[in-house]
Amino acid sequence: MLTITKKILVIFSLGVLMSSCKLNTETDANTKDKENDTEIQKYITDNKLSYKSTVDGMYYNILGQGTRSPVAKDLVTLHYTRSILNGAKIDSSSIILNRPGRYVFGLTYDMFNYSINYMKEGESGTFILPSRLAFGGNSVLNVPYAVIKIDIKLLKVRNEEEQIEDFIADKKYDVSKIEKTSSGLRFIKTKSNPTGDAPKSTQTVKVAYTGRLLYDYYTVNTDGSKIWDSKFDAGDIEVPLGTKTVIAGFEEGINKLKVGEKAILIFPSFVGYGANGIGKIPPYAPLYYEIELVGFK
Repeated sequence: MLTITKKILVIFSLGVLMSSCKLNTETDANTKDKENDTEIQKYITDNKLSYKSTVDGMYYNILGQGTRSPVAKDLVTLHYTRSILNGAKIDSSSIILNRPGRYVFGLTYDMFNYSINYMKEGESGTFILPSRLAFGGNSVLNVPYAVIKIDIKLLKVRNEEEQIEDFIADKKYDVSKIEKTSSGLRFIKTKSNPTGDAPKSTQTVKVAYTGRLLYDYYTVNTDGSKIWDSKFDAGDIEVPLGTKTVIAGFEEGINKLKVGEKAILIFPSFVGYGANGIGKIPPYAPLYYEIELVGFK
């Protein structure tokens, strides 16, 4: 059995060991920060560049003079190239194929979000981030603690209402045939059936549908190739009306149809999947549905 003195010594030793581990970790991190900064300074000097810096150690240069800064929940559209400082490319958008990157700004930290925070719509910027603001100690192109360079052209900043209006304009819908409700739903009837039965508030209805985002996203095939599409779901569904089993914008659209009728529904995330999103649907995403009221159960 350990004496009290020995127990104290054991506890003290463990405390010293834990403090030593923590100190070593912090020392390693500080060393990497200094190495990263030295690498960045050399790159800037060798290339005769002029960059501003942030208190967090990011260096940046912005060209142009935009007027609109993105705020949280805005959809930002950008072209970008991301590389390590030796010029090896990590990834990029495609200007040739007109495939810009798009994402909802300001919801979580990432290196794009951090960089774009300094930009305005229409501006171009180059950002050099130390590893702790990028991929950390993870190896990137076989380089651990890599300094990351991102070239960005910020094309558009749009809130949800603007995304919907842009989409309607791009699709050249006849605005005189669009009904806008108090919820923000845009309802466009594409097939009428005046003699069809209208659903009652407590009925279960059968609906055929296709759901899309207002912009393209990509999924990856098993061979690594990208499939660009805005469709996130399609099929047939039975909806018990009045039970809130489907999103509010979808049910509101159903209630405007008679059996055999079809419509396009466009609505904001407020009556969609809101701040959380679901599956392939990001937070604060306005949605597009093509629906047909097939019948009743």
